[in-house]
Amino acid sequence: MTIARIGVQAALLVALAASAGGCGAGSRTQAVAGPEPEAAPTARVLTDLSSLSPKPAIQFSAAAAALKPPDVREDAPPSRSPLAFGDVPGSVRHVGTGFNPAVEQLMNAKAAEFANFSYDLMDHVWAAIRVKEQSEEIVKIKLPTELKPVIITATLDKYGMLTELVLEQHSGKSAIDRMFLEACKKSLWSTSPPPSALTPDSVYQARVEFRIENYTTLDGEHWNFKTFMGVGLL
Repeated sequence: MTIARIGVQAALLVALAASAGGCGAGSRTQAVAGPEPEAAPTARVLTDLSSLSPKPAIQFSAAAAALKPPDVREDAPPSRSPLAFGDVPGSVRHVGTGFNPAVEQLMNAKAAEFANFSYDLMDHVWAAIRVKEQSEEIVKIKLPTELKPVIITATLDKYGMLTELVLEQHSGKSAIDRMFLEACKKSLWSTSPPPSALTPDSVYQARVEFRIENYTTLDGEHWNFKTFMGVGLL
């Protein structure tokens, strides 16, 4: 596998170009991105797009992976379930509104063990996604029903700064891939990551999964969306 080093902005462009031009189920694009603190000065780009990571794209339990966002009444108020002791894989909480429902889900045992950290990561990303879902590029999209989940692996350094994003699975629609990649690039970070959640390589790794579908429209042209976010810590 050939590895090339390029600048941060160029790396993101490579990731998005691959999303637009090669949305095969087995393609992989890797890019570096930074949170609010400054990003790393260099990036790694994998040029072999023939396979995914050696690790399965989803390492979560079948029961957790099968869960989908529950239906939410259009008149329901915004809700955020409090964190509870004993969170388990598959635990969910609601973070959207009645018109824009969203669910955050703990997708494996390690995510449940560090539930506060996991939900904190998803809260940051959800704040960015909400803004992007209302952009002119996204709000008019009528999504196909066969859209696949977007799966991204993120690496944070021991201080909680984002250093790498890997697009493990394309959705089949480049604008959606780009939206979730850009949301992660902007907001996937932590100010107080738990040291005990570090990998043996002294980094934090999270496999995040996103699903999105059209939910409501008042004029048949501008859409509100139902959004699913799941995280598994590696």
